[in-house]
Amino acid sequence: MTQRTRKLSPVGAINCVCGKKPILEGSSPSVGTDRYRVFCEVCGLNGPVGTMQRIGGALGPMDVIVHSITPYFMYPRLAVDDWNRVVGDRINQAMPASAEPTLPGYRRFEKIAEGGFGVTYKAEHIQLGLPVCVKFATKISADEEKVLVDEARAIFNLRHFGIPAVHDLIRTPQGLAMVMSYIPGPTITQIREKSDYKHGIDPEHIGWIADRLLNILKYLHMHGVVHGDIKPQNVIIQPKDHTVVLVDYGLSGVMPDGKTKTKGYTPYFAAPEQIDRKPPIPQSDYYSLGMLLVYALGGDVAQADVPVPANVPDAMFNFIKALIKPDPLKRPDGVNPDLCELWRVVRLKDFGSIACRLPPLKI
Repeated sequence: MTQRTRKLSPVGAINCVCGKKPILEGSSPSVGTDRYRVFCEVCGLNGPVGTMQRIGGALGPMDVIVHSITPYFMYPRLAVDDWNRVVGDRINQAMPASAEPTLPGYRRFEKIAEGGFGVTYKAEHIQLGLPVCVKFATKISADEEKVLVDEARAIFNLRHFGIPAVHDLIRTPQGLAMVMSYIPGPTITQIREKSDYKHGIDPEHIGWIADRLLNILKYLHMHGVVHGDIKPQNVIIQPKDHTVVLVDYGLSGVMPDGKTKTKGYTPYFAAPEQIDRKPPIPQSDYYSLGMLLVYALGGDVAQADVPVPANVPDAMFNFIKALIKPDPLKRPDGVNPDLCELWRVVRLKDFGSIACRLPPLKI
């Protein structure tokens, strides 16, 4: 069957949720009826408008056209994701690399980070008016795309205060887009860079930060997920609420077994078995947590011996030393003993309370 498309005039009877007139676009087989979808050139919202009779006039050969907007052509009997796979590459070739991102249902994109996989934005959900985080993976290989898909799969059904929720994974003409909770706040790296904390964060503050991280890891491991990349840049702190969020699950292992290989690692924070590309295990996460705590307390993780800073109280010192043992079988697994309960004992011994009594961290 010959497939042809055309861009039609703005729709007179339909308004987008943003109040503007969307464009009606359609596609037609050589016989039968046409199917159309609308596309708003202002906010990017698009969707099908059902099946209607052909509006007359000859249809020319299919030509994917890119102007100041990204047109969406609806192929009969193809879902949006299938359509994107058919024409996405052709649109990507025509779009300038600097084009503003568009994603159906979202607007007001503000770049907050850029890395090897693409760009991460803060955006707004059009209907709800709430902020979200959108990670656009552009110009990536099939293997790198799989990492993003694995990240979404790892945490899609997890519900925990310290884990960002994944709302959707959408294939767009600009690449794969993962929509997640927007988590405001500085990372541990950003806090350490401040003049107040250039020599490290006070151990009593580390008490509540580690408490939250141990709780997150206990939840992840109970659900068969090994994070695989715990480091200061992946821990967001919200000092006033004493909340901690662990982000970036691109290197996570879901239900890892003896055949699972480590996908990658971050030097200085990765466990020795990760560097050797051995299967990820909960003890690997606890090693990384120990190294993160050394860094947060002002220690130098680049030193071969990895000394825990001298100002760290005894119980906390011994706890961290147990986490960073090179042999994974000599590290705690988080279950026996229960590290969350053991950490409560540490805080009671070192600070006399399981609550932090210091003023909030300065951010």
